[in-house]
Amino acid sequence: MARYSSEHKQRTRARILDTAARRFRSQGLDGSGVAAVMGDAGLTNGAFYSHFSSKDDLVGEVVVDQIARQADVFEAAADEPDGLERVIDAYLSPRHRDDLAGGCVSAALLGELAHATPDVRARYASALPRMIAAFRRLAGMDDGASDAVVLARFAVLVGTVQFARSVQDATLSTAILDEGKRNLRALLAGGGR
Repeated sequence: MARYSSEHKQRTRARILDTAARRFRSQGLDGSGVAAVMGDAGLTNGAFYSHFSSKDDLVGEVVVDQIARQADVFEAAADEPDGLERVIDAYLSPRHRDDLAGGCVSAALLGELAHATPDVRARYASALPRMIAAFRRLAGMDDGASDAVVLARFAVLVGTVQFARSVQDATLSTAILDEGKRNLRALLAGGGR
């Protein structure tokens, strides 16, 4: 039996991570078993265990990967003169609200992560420093602003999307997004301490 190249294994692992991220965000952690993830990825269940030791291992890797990707977006936007405005407008948009599978991992899973295993929670926490630094820079927050302050500002984005997704009235949902934009802009204009 031929062994796969390390490049092939990396591509397969990335495909599993991407597929799992979409499924976890859209169906939740409990609604997404290994068999469903692997089926979505077009792979067998047996292939799973050559990449991950357990579903919790996969969840941990997904949240680390997704937080890193979010930090990448924030870092790139921080280099643009209107980057913060574009991020706020895109994050607090009906498009992001409606894109459960492709949206922010925190907005989709934060409530579930609070009930996840200690290992999954620790891995999420391990990914946060880079995201905190990226959001601090994007938002133009003072280096003296504590991580708690930075996360509280980021929480306005996350919580606003969560509330906007939870209501059935489209007009109210859009109004929540618009109010979140106003609130975050006012908080950030206040200095960031």
